[in-house]
Amino acid sequence: MAGLCEGGNEPPGSLKASKRKRRNFSKQASEILNEYFYSHLSNPYPSEEAKEELARKCGITVSQVSNWFGNKRIRYKKNIGKAQEEANLYAAKKAADQACQLMPTGASARFRAQESLSALQRKGKRQTKEVVCTAWSSYIQGWPALIQ
Repeated sequence: MAGLCEGGNEPPGSLKASKRKRRNFSKQASEILNEYFYSHLSNPYPSEEAKEELARKCGITVSQVSNWFGNKRIRYKKNIGKAQEEANLYAAKKAADQACQLMPTGASARFRAQESLSALQRKGKRQTKEVVCTAWSSYIQGWPALIQ
């Protein structure tokens, strides 16, 4: 008598039948979810409407969004120090981006701030403070052009 696994007729719920290939979300989807998480850190529990919107933006299901937030909250609590660094990165990136948007189009200071923002994205979590200071410095240097 042949075993259950030999003929490819695995019973539902068996290890082989339930094994699915794991895939990560796209970089864009991860950034959208992380941005929402860190901008709502005081209450990282999105409403059903917010979950639906995030799912639509990310191209994933509402169930996947819910699971992602559940996992993220657990991992955040486990690694509070590292997670705080990541939260600072998202806040710094947002501040640098806002600085770029406030500068007059064509200003050399705006170009330097945009370069700093690009460097922030390339460097990732490290040296965030240095890059953001450069972006803000570029932003402040742009003010004389606004006054004239």
